Amino acid sequence: MKCRGFTLIELLAVIVILAIIFLISAPIILNTVNKSKEEAEQESARSYVAVIKEKITKAMVEYPELKPNNTLNVEVNGTDDTSLKSWDCSNCGTTNKIEFNYKGPMPNKVNLTWSEGEITGYLKYPSNCFYIDESGNIKKITKSSENEAKKFCEI
Repeated sequence: MKCRGFTLIELLAVIVILAIIFLISAPIILNTVNKSKEEAEQESARSYVAVIKEKITKAMVEYPELKPNNTLNVEVNGTDDTSLKSWDCSNCGTTNKIEFNYKGPMPNKVNLTWSEGEITGYLKYPSNCFYIDESGNIKKITKSSENEAKKFCEI
């Protein structure tokens, strides 16, 4: 009587082949996930800055003392999606705050400055940290970035 089935060696060979396939594909999949997370956070940072620019531009109509060359610094109250954010115009002689709500992924830490119509500064998200330059470009801060950026991002 002959039994039909797989031998132990055949089963072990299949398991080894599957393990090799997993070891090859796992880093590729994890790299794809990390890259998409970074791209999503970068797009969120772009959206966050766009909302701030729009709100400040509208506020300039309401508050004539706000000028494009005033320096405004961000104040963040909390880090959840519904928290209230505001800009305090420190050198335009007003105590008014420009309030706005932003719904979307929130940065954990914000250090932005509005000066001469442009926003520059840093945004820290759970996985990545970004720098916004004078041209509005958003760049990821890495270990090779300048000291100020590394200090802000705690790298």
